[in-house]
Amino acid sequence: MATSQLDSLINSYNGLTINKCQITLSQKNKPQLFLNGYIYRFSYESDNQINWRCVVNGCKAKCCTDGMKIGCEYLVSFKNTSDDKHPIMHKKMRKEEKSKKQRLVDAFRKEQKKCEDTIFQLQTGITFYENLSSILEY
Repeated sequence: MATSQLDSLINSYNGLTINKCQITLSQKNKPQLFLNGYIYRFSYESDNQINWRCVVNGCKAKCCTDGMKIGCEYLVSFKNTSDDKHPIMHKKMRKEEKSKKQRLVDAFRKEQKKCEDTIFQLQTGITFYENLSSILEY
């Protein structure tokens, strides 16, 4: 029985992710939280918990810390698993990928056009020399 509890504890520990953030000052001298490349602003305080929300308009990502002293690091908690999602960033990444793909396609088509033009010029040149040689034979 003790080994199954120990195994359960080990599995829980292995699935645990610890998120540490740092509190900094914004340009407006307000505290902001920096976590995994995202910035959160202070939202409200309740039950000795500081609640934060993502600074990107329309993003629903939010988290909680135990404090908000500038320069300090805190452990971050999420009330729901969906609170750590930043869907707007995913859309932005998709848009960047689409434009990168379009640039590659455009570059390929440009090179393809150059090749077609070169082939056409070679064919036209050959035709010109054939016509010239037939004229000179007479």
